[in-house]
Amino acid sequence: MTVAACSKPAPAPAGKPASPAAAADTTTGRDAAKAIPAPQVAYDDSYGFTAPAASTADLLKADQAACDSAGIAQCQVVSSTIDADDISGYAEKTLELRVAPAWLKAWQGGLDGRLGQVHARMTTQKVTSEDLSLQVVDTAAHLKNEEALRDRLKDLVRTGPGKLSDLVDVETRLSQVQADIDATTSSLAVMNARINTVHVTLTYRSEAAPTADSVFAPVTQAARSSLGIAMHVVGLLIGLTAALVPVAIIAIPRGLVPAQTPSPTPGGRRAPIELIAPQGLMPYPAQVSSIFGDILRAASRSACPASVKPLRSLATPRP
Repeated sequence: MTVAACSKPAPAPAGKPASPAAAADTTTGRDAAKAIPAPQVAYDDSYGFTAPAASTADLLKADQAACDSAGIAQCQVVSSTIDADDISGYAEKTLELRVAPAWLKAWQGGLDGRLGQVHARMTTQKVTSEDLSLQVVDTAAHLKNEEALRDRLKDLVRTGPGKLSDLVDVETRLSQVQADIDATTSSLAVMNARINTVHVTLTYRSEAAPTADSVFAPVTQAARSSLGIAMHVVGLLIGLTAALVPVAIIAIPRGLVPAQTPSPTPGGRRAPIELIAPQGLMPYPAQVSSIFGDILRAASRSACPASVKPLRSLATPRP
């Protein structure tokens, strides 16, 4: 009978993994660490400067000239804005740039010297960032899938037999996919441009000019605003006149008023009723009075021709 002794396996030589599985796990961990992409970050820098009023324009022109001389590959002018107040002398100028990181670094290196030449100082500095890693990865994956679909559709158009209507449908779908690929490519290019460059905003503000208070300051301010107040009053008077003129021309009559109370005559007949023409709220022109009197005469004759005397004109006084 043979008895076998229990023994531990011999250890692996130094410098080698204990088992193939352990070696595979170590290799996978190193590859995963290498596969992690670098963050795709877009930066926005903003700088604010305060300088004498005469120096703000010089600073803006100097930075814009430096950008133009560097070339479009290194610096691009996005926008330029100037806001100035002639009365107070305050001015604010803004310059937006899209620059390469190397150009920005060189610009920052000579900033203190340029500010000292014009007696200016930097008052604000702000750096913000936006992580575009997820958007870049998603857009790139979507673009890859669309390109694969485009290739399959092209093969189907070249080799796939079928009806003419099916071929038209495939070509229509192919044009839609190609349009989607173009739009996705443009979006990816814009994001890469934001990542590879820096958006810089430069704001130049003039120093506040000192103002001396005077005892005549209220009088001066009132004199400046008096013309505007006078024009407002004239405007109100014109509007009031325009509203009252139609009322003055077209007035509402008070109505017909009997001149006397009728009384029976000896023959048993009543005396005719004498009506006077109405008096308006204000005097009528002669032509309007004549026309209105003719209308009342015609109405009285048609209503009671035997008992009503003809109406006198508004312009004719009573005896």
